Amino acid sequence: MQAPNESSLWEQNDLQYPRLIAEIIAAGALDENARILICESMDLEPAQLTELLDRAETDWTRIKQSMFSASKPPKTLQCPHCRYNGKKETENGKGFRYLSNQTTWREVYSLKKGILLIEGRFEIYDEDTETDERLECRSCLREFPIPPGMQTDFC
Repeated sequence: MQAPNESSLWEQNDLQYPRLIAEIIAAGALDENARILICESMDLEPAQLTELLDRAETDWTRIKQSMFSASKPPKTLQCPHCRYNGKKETENGKGFRYLSNQTTWREVYSLKKGILLIEGRFEIYDEDTETDERLECRSCLREFPIPPGMQTDFC
């Protein structure tokens, strides 16, 4: 598959917005004062802003890896955020976790005085495919895409 030409990449907001945010972070342009002003402007808590910035960085990493993937998958895993290799025990455990999204459902019982009453126990749509497969680092607890070319197998 041929990579899109430069001008078509420039037009893709879903590519350029995470890139812009990731580059702003990399340049160190978000000092404490800027973060405070952004939180006030967007009516966010500091943790919510950090989450948005992390999501943008993760998206940009995923985009770069899919566009410029190496021909061979890596021989070892390493968190792109903190460089943890999964070998030593951390306060959050050891290694990495495989994460994915799958649809769950619960029965809705009723609506009473503006409160939706929902069954606590959930079921999974078994026929639903898992999406957004990714890894979680057990050191920094951040998520990152499965490296390009790396295959998965369930045992």
